[in-house]
This record gives sequence, C-alpha cells and structure tokens, in this order.
Amino acid sequence: MTGKTQKADISDWVRQEMAGVDCGDVRLNMRLGKLISALAAVPGASIPSACDGAHADIAAAYRFFDNEALSPQCLLAPHVERTRHRTAQHDTVLLVQDTTEVDMSQPQRRIHGAGPLDDSPRQGVLLHLMHAFTLQGGSLGSVWHRVLVREPRGAGTKRKSRSQRQSMPIEQKESWRWIQGAEAARELAVQQPGTRHICIADSEADIYEYLTSHVTQTGGQAGTEHASPQPGSNLHCIVRACQDRALLPDKKKKPESVVEPGVQTLWEDCRKSPARWRKELHVRGRNAKLACDKRSRRQPREDRKIQVEVRAVEQLSLRAPQRSGGRLPSISINAVLVSEMNPPPGDTAVEWLLLTTLPVRTQAQMAEVVEAYSQRFSIEVFFRTLKSGCGIEERRFHDARRHLNHIALALVIAWRVCSLSHLGREAPQTDASEHFSPEEWQSAWAAIKREQPPATCAPTMGEMMKLVGKLGGWIERGGKSASPPGVQTLWKGLQRLHDLSLSWSLLSTLHTCV
Repeated sequence: MTGKTQKADISDWVRQEMAGVDCGDVRLNMRLGKLISALAAVPGASIPSACDGAHADIAAAYRFFDNEALSPQCLLAPHVERTRHRTAQHDTVLLVQDTTEVDMSQPQRRIHGAGPLDDSPRQGVLLHLMHAFTLQGGSLGSVWHRVLVREPRGAGTKRKSRSQRQSMPIEQKESWRWIQGAEAARELAVQQPGTRHICIADSEADIYEYLTSHVTQTGGQAGTEHASPQPGSNLHCIVRACQDRALLPDKKKKPESVVEPGVQTLWEDCRKSPARWRKELHVRGRNAKLACDKRSRRQPREDRKIQVEVRAVEQLSLRAPQRSGGRLPSISINAVLVSEMNPPPGDTAVEWLLLTTLPVRTQAQMAEVVEAYSQRFSIEVFFRTLKSGCGIEERRFHDARRHLNHIALALVIAWRVCSLSHLGREAPQTDASEHFSPEEWQSAWAAIKREQPPATCAPTMGEMMKLVGKLGGWIERGGKSASPPGVQTLWKGLQRLHDLSLSWSLLSTLHTCV
C-alpha cells in the first residue's frame, strides 16, 4: 500500500487530533493515524473487521500494538496536547479523576503483564484517568493517566491488617495515584493562568494528603478571597467525603478513622448549620456491587428525581491525622452538605458532603459546587463508552502491553464519541461538515430521509446527530420524554454510517466510471 493511499485512509479529524505524533518512525506515525481512523469508524468491532479483512492490514495492526518502542504515553501525547489547547479556550474546566478496572481475563490463558483485580481469578489492570470536561459536561479530552498492575499474592499470604496498611507511606499505596493526579492538575493550572481548573473526585479520594495538596495552594486556607496569589492558585478541588473527620481544637492523638465522644466532627458541624438553599436533582439508579457492603454510599437505589436542601460551612479546621513519619499539618477547608428531603420508604437517602477549596459564602457559590460535582458522572459515561463502545475488554491479546497500546487509541476514539454527543446537544447549529465527510452526511441523509430529495448542503450537528442516532436505534420522541441521542446509539450508529458512506463512495466511483 502506497504512502498516498495510506494518507487517504486517515480521517481529517484524526490528522488534526494526532498532529505532531512521534512514534520514532514515519511509517509508524502513518499506521497510527490509519488505525485510529479504522477503529473509530466501527467502534467496538474486532480488529480484523475494522481492517475490512485485509490480511496485510490486520498483521500490521497487531505488529503495531506489539511494538516495544511504543507506549500509551507516546501514543497519547498529541491528544493530551490538543486537550490542553482546548482547556485553555475556557474560563473554567473540570478535571475529573476516577479509576476503572480493565478486565483482560481469558479462559485457559494467563495474560503476560497483567495482575489480579481482586481475590477472584480475574486478571487485568487499573486505569486511573484524569479527563477534562466543560461546566456543561462536554468532553475535552484526557489530561493524564496512570496504569496500576497489582502484584499477585503468594499462596497462603494474608491480607495486610488495617494497622499495617495505615503504617505504610502513602507513596507505597494505590491511593498515591490521586496525589499524582493533583500534581498533574497543578502543572496544567500553572501553564494556563487564565483558566480556572476544578479537580473533582469521588469519595475514594477523601485522603488527607490529597486535600492537603490542594489547600496548600492558598496558604493553608480554602476559599479565602484575600489570599495572596500563588502559582497554581487557579486550581481548586471538590471531593465527596466518606470519613467523618474530627475538627480542631483537639490535642489528643488518635488515628483519623477513630473519633472519640465529645469531639466535633464534619457531619455533625454541617448538619447543625441552617439549610440555605433547596434544589431538585436527578440521581441515577445503581445496583449494589457487593451484597455484604453495608455502606450507605454503596447501597442500591432507584433512578429518580429528588428534592435536596443544601447547607454550607466555611473554614472547617480538620484535625491532622497521625502518620508513621509524624503528624501532618492541619488545614482549613469549606464544606457543602447536600441532603435528600423525604426519601422514599425503604430507600437510602441521598447525601453528599462535598469538601472544597472553592468559596461557599453565597447561594450562587454553593450552587456552583453542587453543579460542578454533578458533572462527575460524565467520566462514568466516558468509561462506559471506552469499555462497551470501544470494546477494550473484548480484545484477545496475549500481552498486557498490547492491551495498553490499544487502550491509548480507544481513549481518543471514546473522546470523539462523547464530544460529538455533546456538540449535538449544546451546539446543534454547528455545521456537520466540520466533523463528517460529504460521503457520511450525504449517505446518512439518504438512508433516513428517503422520501426527501438528496441533501445539497451539510446538515447542522443537531440534525446529523439525530440521523446517526437513528442509524443506531435512537427513537425520536416528543414532549417530556424527548431526549437527544446518547453515546450508545451514537457508537452503534457510527458503525452503520461507516458501511453506508463506504457504499456511497463506491457507488459514486462506479457511476463516474460508467
């Protein structure tokens, strides 16, 4: 296959997104562009299917993923750079951190380089990602990631006790990934002083060292309007609390998980403050992962709309926990408590205690914290697109290195699917020709609007997303149940769109020859 033909096989958006990639060889650079274009055209399809069954292309794809000179960092470098460029165009961006399991298990085969995911035979890695979103939930791209591979426990080896885990330095724990993500966010904030960056994390990040890494940006106090500006002071955090931490003053030294009677705690102090705001929220239903997990934040619930009342407390002084190297510095942080009013009988009430460095003095400031944290679910949608849409757990590679190189490409593809979904909702008047080729929008129009004349100009993004969504099974409804196409119907529709546009292009060529 000639270089000219290869270049023609690379989509325009891929050339723009991956500009400047350096795989160490021009041929590898071209292969990367071609692979992303092929896999993005049919998200979730197998590699042989994405390569249209061409033996040479299939072999080249597997050689590419197995290349020892390539790494996820190298393959993602241009996408990360483009993401940084996009974040710089916004006044405020949300940097959402979360971790997902990547199950690489295969029957009767051990995957080289993978580790245990839990006590079961499942093998794989943990993918910890920091992804950038707009305040409205639009996907801007991945900023930073880390892959964790757990060491298998030997036969007869027992789990570490609670006291043993607490005595370990934070740098030796899996929790260290959250602090590393905070450092990456700080670096980005320093490079982009004109953009406010808000790090958002779920309760797993309720780690004192993580909170300290953010609060120290404002001289040890959160949300102070008169703090002297420092490099990175445009970086803030919102963390959902899971520990009922003790508040100062207190002279006794006890582990942070133990709160003696009579000591004021986070939840106690926040619940005493008056409700300052009420709001209606929509919470998604969930199933319990473990039947034995009795924590309220892990209990199953129904998908429903809820009425919540919001309380806020400024400058809560947290008592520093004792670590093996000594006691950590005390910090002050703001808190917003969101509590469900009148939960359904037998259901666990929704309650968020959000620790933040953002100011919470006014109702508007409190609303910003709640709305920003509500967008945390966007990364769950992104992970679903990555796994179910791009099929990263369906690959049958023998080596974890191949899996990780494929995941790097899938991260770019998942970003595009989520980005298109958001554009269809938030920028429906955008010209679809900026994101789709003429063969794509013409064939989609002809397939869905068969009773109408062929399109002579590109539709808007709002209309194009409806066309692609209908190809993927989306049903257009009116009234209160109306909703735009979601990521699932889009990734299914994109696969059908690929087949239609290919047929459209071949028919046009045949017609020209005749």
